[in-house]
Amino acid sequence: MPTNKNKLLCVLLLAALANDLQLLQPRKRVRRWYVRPLNKYRRKYGRYLKTFQVMITEDPEEFFKYTRLYPHEFNVLVNLIEERLNKRSNINTLSTSERLAITLSYLAQGSSMAEVARSYLRGRATISVVVKETCDVLWEVLSPKYLVPPNLEQWNHIKQEFYERWNIPNCLGAIDGKHIAIQSPYKSGSKFYNYKHYYSINLMAIVDSNYKFIFVDIGAQGICGDSGVFRSSNFGAAILNETLNIPRNDILPKTNLRFPCYFVADEAFPLKKNIMRPYPKNEMSKESRIFNYRLSRGRRIVENAFGILASRWRILRKPIIAKPNTVDSIVKATVVLHNFLRCVRTNDPYINNIIDIENEDGEIIPGEWRTGPLLEKISNQGSRNYTADVMKLRNTLRDYFNSPEGSVLWQDRIFEKKLI
Repeated sequence: MPTNKNKLLCVLLLAALANDLQLLQPRKRVRRWYVRPLNKYRRKYGRYLKTFQVMITEDPEEFFKYTRLYPHEFNVLVNLIEERLNKRSNINTLSTSERLAITLSYLAQGSSMAEVARSYLRGRATISVVVKETCDVLWEVLSPKYLVPPNLEQWNHIKQEFYERWNIPNCLGAIDGKHIAIQSPYKSGSKFYNYKHYYSINLMAIVDSNYKFIFVDIGAQGICGDSGVFRSSNFGAAILNETLNIPRNDILPKTNLRFPCYFVADEAFPLKKNIMRPYPKNEMSKESRIFNYRLSRGRRIVENAFGILASRWRILRKPIIAKPNTVDSIVKATVVLHNFLRCVRTNDPYINNIIDIENEDGEIIPGEWRTGPLLEKISNQGSRNYTADVMKLRNTLRDYFNSPEGSVLWQDRIFEKKLI
């Protein structure tokens, strides 16, 4: 029979345990106010009603700088996303126009969500929800139309454009990957910590000759390298396994030689029948240098596409302060908005000074995107082992680039000037 003393001891122990458990539970945040006092004046001083509406109606130039869109393009986007955004969102007090304005200004100006909240006189949590929801809806609405895998006819059109614009026959696209800097995710260890010593996610992409994204893979942890991200992506696996629905081979122009259709990439990627990469620097004969130069004219397209992306959407230029899933949504939105603008604008003056250009002698004039903060390249973790048949294919293309049928007028002059 337990004594009274034992009973009292048990009661005291249980009380102490209950108190410890209560201390371990996270404290519920107590609201000091339902609406912050400053935010009550948003109708009078908030950016949306005070300046945004003036910009869109009376100052389209300033509106373009603020959102990277012209007013009519903004209205098109509002109409496209309004129905789905209204169904998805739990915030009924904001119009679709204001939610899109908040999101575009956040993406274009590279401001923090706290800064945007103070500008629009909205709560920080409200801005976070608005940006995430709007970015998700932009991806859901725009990607089925502006980021669709090409069919065979479209692949052949891309191939023809690469040859006409960049003198690279049988090329279907350019592949590369970049780091998107983020704040350290909670309890993530070193998973997102890359070889450049900061936290990031990876953006892997294939780009066509017109700087438009064909395929993207977004969200791989920063510790992963180019080759690993590429192999694990859906489009990368399909390319390596030769299951992607692409033209298999075609005749090289001005010859009777059939050659595989391929993607161009840098040294971080494997050399395959359908992936052409440069010769190593220790194998640099004149012919190999010219091959590398000709290949680089195609690879520069994907570098410039990333440059346009980060120049237009400056949120990508510095670490994004958000959870990884929100960062994924933000990057997806920038990609589909990029493709949307590439499609709806027949002439885009915004990128004329941003991209690299070639003069009449074939010399490269670096674009403005190279002067600002750059997206870091993903590390090289690819295999350097490749078969004799693949090496023979690369040598065949090298010989073609150095032949009368496949050469361009300025390549010898570029070599003689030691620019390659």
